[in-house]
Amino acid sequence: MAAVRLLGICKRFADREVLCDVHLEVAPGEFFALLGPSGCGKTTLLRLIAGLEQPDAGRIWLDGQDVTAWPPERRQVGFVFQDYALFPHLNVLDNVAFGLAARGMKKAERYARARHMLVRLGLEGEARKPVSALSGGQQQRVALARALVLEPRLLLLDEPLSNLDEALREQARIELKRLQRENALTVLYVTHDQQEALALADRVGILWEGRLEQVGTPLEVYHRPATAVVARFLGANVLPLTPRTREWGIGEEPGFQWAVRPEDWEVAPDPEGWPVVSRQFFGLYTELFVQVEAVLLRVWVPSDFPESPTVRLRPRRLVRVRLREGATLL
Repeated sequence: MAAVRLLGICKRFADREVLCDVHLEVAPGEFFALLGPSGCGKTTLLRLIAGLEQPDAGRIWLDGQDVTAWPPERRQVGFVFQDYALFPHLNVLDNVAFGLAARGMKKAERYARARHMLVRLGLEGEARKPVSALSGGQQQRVALARALVLEPRLLLLDEPLSNLDEALREQARIELKRLQRENALTVLYVTHDQQEALALADRVGILWEGRLEQVGTPLEVYHRPATAVVARFLGANVLPLTPRTREWGIGEEPGFQWAVRPEDWEVAPDPEGWPVVSRQFFGLYTELFVQVEAVLLRVWVPSDFPESPTVRLRPRRLVRVRLREGATLL
């Protein structure tokens, strides 16, 4: 039985269609990431599952129950918002205990459960502090503690790491995945960050302009994109013509499209080649954009500074572009 089942979900705001015929199943204990650009409908889908919005069409099932018409408080869903939505006038302990109080739990029991959750998340020393005195990473853990203390059957996370710096994000990813596994939580995680989705999720759904383009494991969506939209969003080059040889060439099947990952190209200086338009250093690799006919080709090459000839591939230099041995056309 699916933990979450969405059947033909549609949602409009005024004259704008935000979600269109979304079908999705999430298994119990699965970490599912919903990945897409800003404005594609990700947060709206979470709000529909939580009961904060109502669909214009379609049904929502949780653990085999049709909850489409249920109010939020009946759904037993935890929701961590992008801005955490903590109560600034309450201290950390009271923030975590708040939902238990709303359920009518007695004071001694709710505070005992809240303190236990703070211990599990390494926040026991912060219980009496105002949330405004905490770092971004600590606030994120308080928001998680407030959701987890309610023992939800489903945890919805709306870009919960977007306000953290890179070092804290990496640490928070590890902690979040640990909590999910230890508690066998079903998690639906919304993000526009591709690395985050691919690193955390058991499966990924690509949402684009309100439509679910593809669902699969991180390896499947990365190496076997189902549509040109998915390939482009995940950084692949979608070519309007097929290469004739392993060198770049004019294909013989106009209109046919191939997708090639940026790491599957090799480049070398060539006075009769194509111009480098831009170059960015990202540590382990350097990203080049090469103007090949009408296509702006994205290429990733190892950054073996200072020995690599990549160092000399500055903008306006001419290069030869070639598919590396064993490269796969998607």
